[in-house]
Amino acid sequence: MKKRDLVFKSTQLESRLRPRCEEVLERFQPPDARLLCFFDDEDQPKLTEVLGTLYCGLFSIVKGSTLRLPPYLVNLLVDHIDTVPSQYRYDQFIYVRDTTCQTVPGTVITLAHELTHCRQRNSVAKVWWANTLLFWNLYKLDPVAHRAAKSWDIPHEYEAQLNSRCISIELLGEIAVDAHAAGRIHDNHDPDKWRFFQSLSTSSTYDLLDATKPWVERYRVGLQNLHQDIEPQYRIDFTQPEWWH
Repeated sequence: MKKRDLVFKSTQLESRLRPRCEEVLERFQPPDARLLCFFDDEDQPKLTEVLGTLYCGLFSIVKGSTLRLPPYLVNLLVDHIDTVPSQYRYDQFIYVRDTTCQTVPGTVITLAHELTHCRQRNSVAKVWWANTLLFWNLYKLDPVAHRAAKSWDIPHEYEAQLNSRCISIELLGEIAVDAHAAGRIHDNHDPDKWRFFQSLSTSSTYDLLDATKPWVERYRVGLQNLHQDIEPQYRIDFTQPEWWH
């Protein structure tokens, strides 16, 4: 069942952010899944412990997620009361953190970024999972390269950065978007990321599979030996030349 819901922690947050968030959603085809986009106005230290102090938002599947989510979000995602055993109300979710929600540009950029990951997961699932495995395990696969790597070196992150820039500029204009990035740089809030974001050309195109193939070739042996703690139906046989099928 296709379903996309925007839920805001407060009415003030909703009145300020919903119109632009609806416009971002319109740029994406609905996934063949139930998706919740949640916008918070409270800090969640347990998420920061896992994702780092600089994260803006996240995309995740619901079933099997090990993220320590606040109870009010869990209660939206899972029906513990009316069904026995508990039933999932959503298949996937996007979470936009409180500090991101303080500005419209930050919210638009982050929502577009995470919706790109949602689209990757639902249109080319094995390619998305391969990137996710690389993202979380590069320190094992190549400790030397990991020390110098940036998150956007991984193809699915590059595409999400590019797409979020294109959509945010389309909706808000380049002046507003670059002013937000400049503010982040001025505040020393992940300045390398925001400089990279500013450098991206909105006329660029990107093929996620083609960009991912060299990464898999480089780390094929290590990926074969890596434990795939992912959705069983999308586990990847990295011994196969066309591992993405």
